[in-house]
Amino acid sequence: MAGGLIGEILVSFACLSEYTKVSPTHEEFQFKAEDVVVFLKELVEEFPENCLVMRLKDNLEEKLADEPNFDAKTSEALVLLCDPKIHESLGLKFMINHSRDSLKIMPEVLEALMRALATISL
Repeated sequence: MAGGLIGEILVSFACLSEYTKVSPTHEEFQFKAEDVVVFLKELVEEFPENCLVMRLKDNLEEKLADEPNFDAKTSEALVLLCDPKIHESLGLKFMINHSRDSLKIMPEVLEALMRALATISL
């Protein structure tokens, strides 16, 4: 799958989000980054170390060194991670670049996943 494990998770969350939007029994479901953080932390506990890796062109921690607090760092990291230009992995770069138009992945799903990944990694 393009994008590796992160790509798989992104597509899975996109399908879940789409399903809950069209199913009247799940109207109240909201896709929140906090829930994704909990899910990802529980998921990676069972996997070997470094199973959830993003190859970036720039060091994210160095780019965020000037941010004063954790919330500001997370918000800035979200902006950087949602930009396909920072990614070295062709698969994940492709998924982010075409997420809205070709792959029909809603921006809130991409943002929730990237925010969760930033929260876990910072």
